Amino acid sequence: MKVKRIDRRVALEAGVAGVITGGALVTGGFIVMGMAQTKAYVPDIVNSYASVDYLQQKVSFGHTGSQWPALAVVGISSILMGMIYYRVRSKYKRQASPPS
Repeated sequence: MKVKRIDRRVALEAGVAGVITGGALVTGGFIVMGMAQTKAYVPDIVNSYASVDYLQQKVSFGHTGSQWPALAVVGISSILMGMIYYRVRSKYKRQASPPS
C-alpha cells in the first residue's frame, strides 16, 4: 500500500484559503441576512408606546448570550473550505507534474 505524503506548502495554502473564504462566506451571509431583515422591517407607530415600559425596565444590557455558535460556524466552514481547497489543489498539482 502506497502512503501519500502531505504537501506542507499546499496544506498551509489550504489553511489560509479556508480561513479567508470561510470567514468571508459567514460574514457575507450575516450581511445579506441583515439587509433582508432591514428591508422587511415595517415600523408599528401605533403600538410602539406599549413597548416603552419593557424597554425601560426589563431589557438587559451588556453581554447576554454566548458567541460559541457563531465561532463554531466560522470554524467548521473554514475547515471545510480548507479541505476542499487542499483536495482540488493537490489534484491539479499532480496533473501538472510530469510522471516519474
